[in-house]
Amino acid sequence: MKTKIYPHPFLLYAGRAYALLSYGCSAFLVYGAIFDCEETHIIMLGCAEGLAVFIIQYVIFQEHLFSTLLITDDYIKYYGLFLPSVKIKFDDIKYMEIRTFKEGNVVYGQNPVIGAYQFILLSTSPLPSKRIDKIHSSKKRKLIKFAISEKLCRALEGKLPGMLNKPIEYQLFLYKRAKK
Repeated sequence: MKTKIYPHPFLLYAGRAYALLSYGCSAFLVYGAIFDCEETHIIMLGCAEGLAVFIIQYVIFQEHLFSTLLITDDYIKYYGLFLPSVKIKFDDIKYMEIRTFKEGNVVYGQNPVIGAYQFILLSTSPLPSKRIDKIHSSKKRKLIKFAISEKLCRALEGKLPGMLNKPIEYQLFLYKRAKK
């Protein structure tokens, strides 16, 4: 059985459309700069502003906009547009952690919504001790980072080896308790 996990629905549709529009505007800006089209200077100025927004959006939201997890019975695969493709068999996963993003430039309250600002890290090698916003999925290190959700926890339930299932079960318990 295959299960695909996507990011938040707003990011999935509106975010991807905006990102692709930004990519098109930046391509138009490069075209105007190369061929020096005088008729398009005002449009190019708008595109330059769009390019600045694009760079910010690319750095901050790239992995949240285009990432997808494919979970099967044997492996988990992380992939997306402009992102590294990482495939790990469940038997090879030795390290798993759910980290909360509460350090640095983030608005984090004492009682956040269950799953808010939380990411799951899955790896075959020891996890880095850096802040969660500084960690990215890596094909070289066999590391997957993805925003946690109830659907993701249900798909991973019982598939991780040994004691790695305990944090997933606890997260599902928190989701169940929050619904009551």
